[in-house]
Amino acid sequence: MARIGKIARLPKDIREELNQRLQNGEAAAPLLQWLNGLPAVQEILKAHFAGEPVSEPNLSGWRSGGYLDWVRAAETLEVMSRVQEEARNLGEELNGAEISDCMGTLVAAEMARLARTLFAQEPDPVKCWKRLCSVHKQLSRMRRDDHREVRVMIKRDEWERAVKEMDKPQMSREEREQRIKEIYASI
Repeated sequence: MARIGKIARLPKDIREELNQRLQNGEAAAPLLQWLNGLPAVQEILKAHFAGEPVSEPNLSGWRSGGYLDWVRAAETLEVMSRVQEEARNLGEELNGAEISDCMGTLVAAEMARLARTLFAQEPDPVKCWKRLCSVHKQLSRMRRDDHREVRVMIKRDEWERAVKEMDKPQMSREEREQRIKEIYASI
């Protein structure tokens, strides 16, 4: 929901400075004096609020609404920046490997270790068979995902080759259109 109060209608740069000053713990009285003394604020107050100045209740409402939104957005931005930085660092450590590939390998290795433990602990062949079937089901899912990834990589390579081929100047418009249809049909 869009805010429509006095402070919400102020220009972004003024709201930004106000939020910074609130974050720094500046008291209400100096903030109100500063805000109400700005020509841009006076214009907006005159146009939309019959010239009534920004009051302490307006500031209090902003502090519990718009300012909190600003704080949350800033915190989210900070978290996302850290996540991006960690991902970049991790990418460097993985030497370009996809993290999901590394995790898949880790999960597969752990499944193998656990499967051996489960099979070794079960003397009953029927129960052991049930455990084996359960492990096989999970392993099959992982293998399907691996195969799907390979198919996607093959399709991407085919697509890239087809795009390069279409850039050849000797190809006619009809040939190009036909090739596009073939490419889309293969996807």
